[in-house]
Amino acid sequence: MASLKLTHVYGLHQFITELWQAPRHRRLGSLAATVAAVVISLLICSSQCLSVTAASAAAGASSRGGEGNYSALCAVGRNENRYVKEWVDYHKCLGFSRIYLYDHGSTVPMSEQLKGHIASGFLTYVNFSAAHRKFQEGYTSDLDRFMSTVQGQAYKHCVDTWGGRHTFIGFIDLDEFMVLYDPGVRSVNNLLRDYEQHPGLSIYWVLLGSSGHTTRPQAPVVESYTACTPHDHKFNTQFKTFVNTRFKPTMYSPHRAVFNASSSSSAAAANAAAAGSSPDGGLEPYMVNEHRQRIARGRNKYSTHERAAIFHYVTKSLEDFSEKMNRGGGAGVTRPKYYFTLMDRYSKATCDGALATRARFCGVPVPAAVQAKLDEAAAKGKTGRRRAGAKLKVKPA
Repeated sequence: MASLKLTHVYGLHQFITELWQAPRHRRLGSLAATVAAVVISLLICSSQCLSVTAASAAAGASSRGGEGNYSALCAVGRNENRYVKEWVDYHKCLGFSRIYLYDHGSTVPMSEQLKGHIASGFLTYVNFSAAHRKFQEGYTSDLDRFMSTVQGQAYKHCVDTWGGRHTFIGFIDLDEFMVLYDPGVRSVNNLLRDYEQHPGLSIYWVLLGSSGHTTRPQAPVVESYTACTPHDHKFNTQFKTFVNTRFKPTMYSPHRAVFNASSSSSAAAANAAAAGSSPDGGLEPYMVNEHRQRIARGRNKYSTHERAAIFHYVTKSLEDFSEKMNRGGGAGVTRPKYYFTLMDRYSKATCDGALATRARFCGVPVPAAVQAKLDEAAAKGKTGRRRAGAKLKVKPA
């Protein structure tokens, strides 16, 4: 499929989108202005160059939240060629309507592994050549700091360009797999519809270690790594957020969003969040957990994994972890070497959530050898989820 390449300036992008939606005679009349704007942008901008499929250029014009567009994922990655197809296949089974993948300078474009998903229209591939920007010295808000990262810039572009197409957009990484525990949930859309009155649903992490792998195993991720931290471990109080686009979200970290806020002004973002403004009367302008309890600002002390979780394969093998440290993260975070050992020290439980989710929604059975290990762990009481009858730790509303 042919690609459309352009230098991305947010104001220019908005102008072209509006022009595309205009009547034909207006588009023709404005052609010269459009060409001039593109030429000027190529001269003055060198930070954010995008390559997207031509069909995706008009995607934002589609109606919001129809059955075929209800939910989407937005992810940023680099050199995840070995794992990206498994990640996309898995989340397609869960019922997401579309995935927007921002490839930040992979040595071999990840599109090579995803040709079928791109051709079908399920995946929109964006060749994203933005760069980390140095923020101003002195006080800098969380929003400004995040917008100086590749991940922050990609998330903003995703919401600005395609937010109007979907009711919910989730922001997770390529080493994170959504797990659905609730037996009554038939798809991810079925889960998200329960939270339409809220601006965002936050789903808590479960961190997994290396499962003893020094070198990279050949089996899929969800089969290779089952050693995990217990669900109620302090490491699992972080979460990922699925934003409700009706509330005009702006991600100000990889985990959190503000709503009804102008991304160009951190002060405006703070004022909007404090004022509690909402696009629909009576809807609460804050993120909630799966029990519809408000997510407080700052570090959470509690987590809940009754209906869903985000399995974070944060290290994988030592070989994978070393490569990851060398290339750095999309939000500018690089974990120290001791983190690998630390994760293995705490990953003493066994988690089968991703395997069970894959079997349930994708129809892929758990291999016999893997199932035997899971059964052995269950017999020893080493499963990651809380024991039956244990007190659920949730923060009061």
